[in-house]
Amino acid sequence: MCQSDTQRVRAEALASLAGWARWADRAPQVACTEIDDLDTGPEWRAALGALTTMLQDRVGWTEASDLVQTLAHRDDALDLNAGPDRDRPSAQRLVAVLHAAAELPRYARAHHRAELLHIADLLGDRAEFTPDEFVIRLAAMDWTAPTPTVAALAVRLDDRPLLTEGTMSALAHALGRDQAAWGLLTLEEAADHLTGFRSSGSGALALQLVRSAGSRFDWPEPWRARLRTLRSHPVEDVAILAKRAWAAVE
Repeated sequence: MCQSDTQRVRAEALASLAGWARWADRAPQVACTEIDDLDTGPEWRAALGALTTMLQDRVGWTEASDLVQTLAHRDDALDLNAGPDRDRPSAQRLVAVLHAAAELPRYARAHHRAELLHIADLLGDRAEFTPDEFVIRLAAMDWTAPTPTVAALAVRLDDRPLLTEGTMSALAHALGRDQAAWGLLTLEEAADHLTGFRSSGSGALALQLVRSAGSRFDWPEPWRARLRTLRSHPVEDVAILAKRAWAAVE
């Protein structure tokens, strides 16, 4: 039924595909093939929904990684570059797959941290997908020890203001989404480590950690002190942003 000539039948079959995954080993591959095939219509989104459910149920990660590899390194035909009906469909489908993986429940992301990091590595040589790579790395974050992840991202942000802005937003989203996984003690080492580097990327991410932690816990004094430190940051843009983060509202 997933290969029916009728689009509605295909979409309905693909939408129910995840329910068969435990008995049908090919279910993840069927979903990934549908997403990969640019000749398919909007039913590819039903396949993505099925794949997302399968990933949550701990199947299909190898097939999903292969799909990411294919889509990330495919150059679509010239008529698909800002065409009248389609615009870089491979990239659009890739971003949708990555977003679905990044927004899996926290328990699923924690269980498949290695697989998520492998997917992030697959994007490393495609600069246009660096923002998506960072989102995946944040989705795979071990919140008991966040310093290595945020420090590695910060190094890649120096002198890249547009990427920095997007990464701050992605970090804020990750902190909000996974707030049950971290507390003040969890973040203070990371915030102080980043502040100590005194570079633009590290300062920006330190500020986001301070802003998120301070807001969540009603700005205890140690975190107000961190905010004051960032307001004297040697990188002017970081200092300006810190001065516009309020610990109390008039």
